[in-house]
Amino acid sequence: MTEPNILSSLSSAFAETIARAAPAIVSVHSHRARASGFVWKAGLIVTADEALADEGEIEIQFADGSRRPATVVGRDHTTDVALLRVEGDVAPVKLSTGSPALGSLAVIVAADRGRADR
Repeated sequence: MTEPNILSSLSSAFAETIARAAPAIVSVHSHRARASGFVWKAGLIVTADEALADEGEIEIQFADGSRRPATVVGRDHTTDVALLRVEGDVAPVKLSTGSPALGSLAVIVAADRGRADR
């Protein structure tokens, strides 16, 4: 396989992975900050704990632009992980069950929906 074909195949694989994951990637809005998150299981979203205010409203913006309120159901300040609950039908991201080999490539898909105040 020639070099351009390898890069083209890699690019296609990344694009396919991102297209599959994108609907489950969300933007989390709180009084303190904004963060990305992902739908882990139906109605449950994983995000960064540091982005959540200790009190106040939390809103989730989905890939289709819709917004829903969320409530905190769990937080771990040590690992900076928070679990949020939203009502309604939301499709979770499909996570790998295997361990990647050392040196494997990784793709990070983050929400970038623009600023809420624009």
